[in-house]
Amino acid sequence: MLRRIVNYLIYILFVLPIFFLLLLISNLILIRFYVINSRIGHISEDFFLYKCKKNLEKKNKKKIIIDFFAIDETLHKANIECRKLISDEVIILPFFLVKHFFFFFNIVSKKYSFVRKFLAYERNSKKDGYQYFSDKVFFKFSHDRINTIGQKFLSKKNLDINKKFICLNLWTSKHIDNVNHNHHSFRKISIKPFIKLIEYLDIKNYYIFKIGRSYNRTQLNHFSNFIDLSHDEIDDALDIFFLNNCQAYISSGTGLDHLAFALNKPMFINTPTINDYFIERPNIVYLLRPYFKKISNSKISIDEIINDFDLSFKYKYKDFQNKNILIGENSDDEILKAFKDLEYLINNNFKNSEKNKKISDKFWDLFLQAKKKHVKDYDYYKNKKILTHYSWSNIDY
Repeated sequence: MLRRIVNYLIYILFVLPIFFLLLLISNLILIRFYVINSRIGHISEDFFLYKCKKNLEKKNKKKIIIDFFAIDETLHKANIECRKLISDEVIILPFFLVKHFFFFFNIVSKKYSFVRKFLAYERNSKKDGYQYFSDKVFFKFSHDRINTIGQKFLSKKNLDINKKFICLNLWTSKHIDNVNHNHHSFRKISIKPFIKLIEYLDIKNYYIFKIGRSYNRTQLNHFSNFIDLSHDEIDDALDIFFLNNCQAYISSGTGLDHLAFALNKPMFINTPTINDYFIERPNIVYLLRPYFKKISNSKISIDEIINDFDLSFKYKYKDFQNKNILIGENSDDEILKAFKDLEYLINNNFKNSEKNKKISDKFWDLFLQAKKKHVKDYDYYKNKKILTHYSWSNIDY
């Protein structure tokens, strides 16, 4: 109750007077606000789309625009290196200075649309902001400190600085240990299905750097090119360095996917759910993990996932538990084949064959059916050409 009273006083005595001042000068100088969620996926996605929006605004710039950002670290400590990198481009103020203005403008703008101009950026749905997407805008990390740390690590480990490498990132809850994360448990995945792929890359003489966060070190000593950075070698700067310089990125669906997308990296994503996928780039391949009926242990089709069980665009463990559905893991052959799908695209300048495109399009037709059932952002997907691919290696399921 006391906190609510204090907030009301802040809005009446501080926010409202400054709002009227900002409104008065807005035709000459427009001051805007935005608060970013502290997790790296949110920072990467929001800031990248903000850059895309700014790129469009430059073409019609008629006034001075000053943007103030803040990072909400209420639940999660922000990725320090990512924060430093975006602070080179925007003004980041303490959260308590920006939050009241941002929340005030965000709420009031729902009723009075003219107030939206005081928001540097806004997200009202998963795909809100992607209307600004441009393939001419992406992160370019040339930060000297990041490069120095990466080069020193390679030298310390006696690794070939000039050898090509792949990044592997498998989701665990290690990065959110400070909060209840049981609703994310369906996202957990083991290294086992990726062993054959790691062997394939090892034989081709790629380094495979496992990035992100893990509870245990992955022991794959028989592969000379596999290096696990996700346990003993945890370093935000190293994650960014290797992701920025890798030939391709393999993921099970994590926050770092958004950074890889912003960096325009070829991606193979072994996703646990049908959700709001990247569809804007042709250098991405998805592979959906298999779904099983808990009682009979029988696999269900993508069509059944969408239409019979209504399990597309679901984000919590209980959604699957309530339908007695388990999310399994793909076979090592399926994982290897799906990565080879990405290789095929890389080697063919990201142009698919007509045969493979027809198979991939079958999935995206089902995907659009799923999105139509869940309404939000459907028009975006329907009106946007889908450039991303679905792995044609196991479409039969």
